[in-house]
Amino acid sequence: GPPTAVNTSDIPNPRCYALSPKSLNILGSRSDIQPAHYESMQVWEQDSPSLVLFHANDLDQTEFNGSYLGAVVEDAPLVSSLWRELRQASSVKLLAERQVVDFSTDGDSDLMQVTTKRSTNDDSKSSSLQTRLLVAADGANSQIRRDCGIKWEGFQYNRTALTCTIQLSSNMPRRAFQRFLPNGPCALLPTRSLQHATIVWSTTPEIALQYKNTSEKELVQELNNMLQQGPQRIPPLFDNLHSTSNSLLGNLAYGVERVVDTVQYGLTMAHWNDHDEVFVAPPRVESIAGPRYTFPLSCHHADSYISQNVVLVGDAAHTVHPMAGQGLNLGLDDVQALVDCISRSYKSGMNIATFLEDYNTTQRLKNSVRINGIHVLHQVFGNHSTVLQHCKSLG
Repeated sequence: GPPTAVNTSDIPNPRCYALSPKSLNILGSRSDIQPAHYESMQVWEQDSPSLVLFHANDLDQTEFNGSYLGAVVEDAPLVSSLWRELRQASSVKLLAERQVVDFSTDGDSDLMQVTTKRSTNDDSKSSSLQTRLLVAADGANSQIRRDCGIKWEGFQYNRTALTCTIQLSSNMPRRAFQRFLPNGPCALLPTRSLQHATIVWSTTPEIALQYKNTSEKELVQELNNMLQQGPQRIPPLFDNLHSTSNSLLGNLAYGVERVVDTVQYGLTMAHWNDHDEVFVAPPRVESIAGPRYTFPLSCHHADSYISQNVVLVGDAAHTVHPMAGQGLNLGLDDVQALVDCISRSYKSGMNIATFLEDYNTTQRLKNSVRINGIHVLHQVFGNHSTVLQHCKSLG
């Protein structure tokens, strides 16, 4: 149902989304959501000299002619803004605080019978309506998806995200930061307040629980330890041979390491010089500015986005690791694709079911590529092999 109130506190809420320019265009102009735009994102890894900077001009300028790479938006203002628009739309009949309890196709008709009841009262009377399309946007635990018998394939990462709002010792620049660590990435995201930022730290469930409950001083110290360290040298390839440095094998290992070392840091410095990339240390964490939250990380994908007159969008169709900040972006892309299908159906006078297979094929393929790409990145950066670290540093 719609929120009863929006938190207007000066301290931003850590429940937020990193939105791409495309997603912001889909949402349209909404001054009430106070987006925190950022122009670049700095990514680096523990035990690696590499540094990657993503800039606004890296985007396709023919499609996104803007000065920002993305924006962070809090959940409550965004949801409130969308509900407000629904209430004000004369073409929308809003049935708030109701849940779907049953649905079925009506024989040979293209209409579906949908039964709902109040979500806040188990004893409430049910009511029915007819529709040509039922959109399941009821999240990763979608009851509608389960009722359709659509398979939900995937796995848990055995990782937990710890998120909270922090106060900074200096103003946050128009840049997002993400450092890859052995157990997962730690991101520092801008907020509508220059004095605050949002932490999203992916790590093991044990470490996440430890730092959710530890003292503020210890969490602040750990966050600064993680984020204030810049690019580093890679551990040696043949560390176990150093004790035999007087042997022919030890000398050969030392020589190979020096060659690899020269190539790696030569390429890294050349890349920095060519792209004017300079490591910028994030602002230091001064204090924890609010509650700490944790949530388990998973990767799941529905094996179909449609079932007769039912169509899945957003988390009901897919969930991804938050390291790339693509969760809501993928969902909004689903919505835009579905809107295009409905528009084509209306303009042609044809049944919407005619176009749903296009939505299913196109969106599922696009999202499969994105989801697999994010998973591969997670696996590559989560691999602690020294050999792989050396290979990654070579690009």
